[in-house]
Amino acid sequence: PQDACVELLQHMVKTDPRNRDGEVCVLAINPRGETGAASMLSKYRLKYALWRDGESQLLEAVALY
Repeated sequence: PQDACVELLQHMVKTDPRNRDGEVCVLAINPRGETGAASMLSKYRLKYALWRDGESQLLEAVALY
């Protein structure tokens, strides 16, 4: 899921370079419960909470730019 998030944002920039300046964040989860997240810009880096196996985690998405 992590690679899919990054590839989606890279595709958006490749399709239209103006997308690089957008406030875009994506989150993905696969059937096995693995997650990934990415933000276009570091100043809009997505933070999200994940509950798994009785524990919570606060995670932060990677930023492309």
